[in-house]
Amino acid sequence: MTEISVDVPPASKKIPSDTRSYMSAPATPAA
Repeated sequence: MTEISVDVPPASKKIPSDTRSYMSAPATPAA
């Protein structure tokens, strides 16, 4: 759970940028 919390801040910034890739590559954000 600690890793998830630490990856939350950086992931939030990548969410909007990866939103397009997420549609094409849903495995990218999951990885």
